[in-house]
Amino acid sequence: MLVVLKSFALADVCFINELLYWVALRRLPLAIGHPKEAGQEFRLSDWCEVDVSDFINQPVTPAECKFAGLPPNPRYRAFNEGTPWVDDDELKGLDKIINCTSGEGRDGYMRWRAEALAERKAISDWDGRFRDYLEYHKSKISIALRDGTICAYGIRIKGSSWEDIKNNIASDPHLLSSSEQSEIPNTEWVFSKIDWDKGILYGSEFSYSWVYFDVEEMLSVYPIPDLPLTAVKQLCDSFLVELDKDIIAGAPQAARGRPPLPWEPFHVEVACLIKKNALPEKKEAAIGHFENWFKKELGLSVSRSSIGQKLTPYYQKFFPS
Repeated sequence: MLVVLKSFALADVCFINELLYWVALRRLPLAIGHPKEAGQEFRLSDWCEVDVSDFINQPVTPAECKFAGLPPNPRYRAFNEGTPWVDDDELKGLDKIINCTSGEGRDGYMRWRAEALAERKAISDWDGRFRDYLEYHKSKISIALRDGTICAYGIRIKGSSWEDIKNNIASDPHLLSSSEQSEIPNTEWVFSKIDWDKGILYGSEFSYSWVYFDVEEMLSVYPIPDLPLTAVKQLCDSFLVELDKDIIAGAPQAARGRPPLPWEPFHVEVACLIKKNALPEKKEAAIGHFENWFKKELGLSVSRSSIGQKLTPYYQKFFPS
């Protein structure tokens, strides 16, 4: 028996990491509305950062693990239960607390530390298996790109490294959205030069950012198969995903979703810096500042691309050049 889980609109284009997840896990790229312009796609807009790694931000689900032949993903349980990831700095802080505590309180902190270490190891072991699994599909896609089986597009930017590209973008915040998008010649594809997470193909003098694909062409090259676990049906301009009831039954029952990041204090802090004329003129410097601010003030690790997206309207307003 199949159960309709949800309906969604398919994206017109997708980045290379989304293509990889479609080929490897059958995860379709969904349309993302522009936060400012109604009816416009977020991808390839002036709000989209050069680093597109956040477009794959949901952990691999139980159904995807079953499709890939992987064991259950411990990150998915942590994602649903809102379990925080304990990084190295937080572990050092926990060790200091343990050394200064005695009695039952110390025992409680010791148990918490042991649980955190066990979870870190489980996640690390699973991530290693997943990386090995993706490597095979990366190789297949790389060969298809080199052979011209599928066409990719991107923004040609001067620079041969991530630092070069970041510096060029920092000097012109609208460089990506205002630059011409061109087809990437298949002779440019070298496996070792592909940054699958950030969506960049590096070259000796010029690189391609926002490496993306036409979704319709993607589905013609890598069509939707007749899977026993998942069915996708078109309904007008939307699609329906149907999952086997056994897959739904196997999902965590206490799912609460990812806790939202505390953006309100972030915006207050930005306002304070603007009031004191202390907001850095360079957006990259501000991203670094708030990356440290989140860790120091709130004990959170927030991705640079997420921070950059939240800072974009401020820099469009106060530093338009």
